[in-house]
Order: sequence, then structure tokens, then C-alpha cells
Amino acid sequence: MGKVLYSASMSLDGFIAGTGGDASWMTEYLGPDPLLEEVISDVGAILVGNRTAGDRYVHVLGASVARQCLDAGVLDEILVYVAPVLLGDGTRLFERPGGDNVKLERLRVSQGPRMTGMWLRVVR
Repeated sequence: MGKVLYSASMSLDGFIAGTGGDASWMTEYLGPDPLLEEVISDVGAILVGNRTAGDRYVHVLGASVARQCLDAGVLDEILVYVAPVLLGDGTRLFERPGGDNVKLERLRVSQGPRMTGMWLRVVR
């Protein structure tokens, strides 16, 4: 089976969406990025509640689904883009009150035109 990857863009203070789930803040930070284009070409399935397989990445969308995958021990990698903005409130990249520390290993860092990408591996 392929690796399970969670990717998201977040504000510097850790939010992937603003108050009420508003993600419109992100539009001014979107732009061409070679790392993102590489990821898209390596995705074979998107986890949205249906059964999928294959040897390509299974791409997880959504903070809650990503947290559940992490808690279940099936999340392999995280690709997060950090935007130079502070939202102050909203949906966090990971919300795990009382959760244990999760060690991550940095695999790659990329500098896009408007955001910085960090590709991390979940250390088991």
C-alpha cells in the first residue's frame, strides 16, 4: 500500500481555516510551487471516507480525518505550507488536547513564491 500523506496550508499561528471554517484567507497565498506539483502527480487516492488502495500516496484532506489517521498510527507523512499571516482563531492543523508528543523528521523544505513548505515524516 502507498503512504498516507496529510497536506494543508496553514497560518503562522497554526490555523488551516479561520473562524467558522473560512478558508478564503488562503487565496492570496496560492501560486505555482514545484513541490506541490510533484505531490499532485504522486497522489493515487484521496481519503474521504471510501475504501482506496495502490502504491501511490493516499492523500488525506481535513484536520479531523488527519488527526484520526495519526491517532490510529496510519499517517506516514505531513506536507504543510506556512503562510506569512496570523489568523488568531479557527481550525488548527492538528487539534489533540491531552495528546502525546508526536516526533517528526524533516524530509524536505521548499520556498514557494508566497509560502514555505515543510515535508515531514511521522517517526514511529
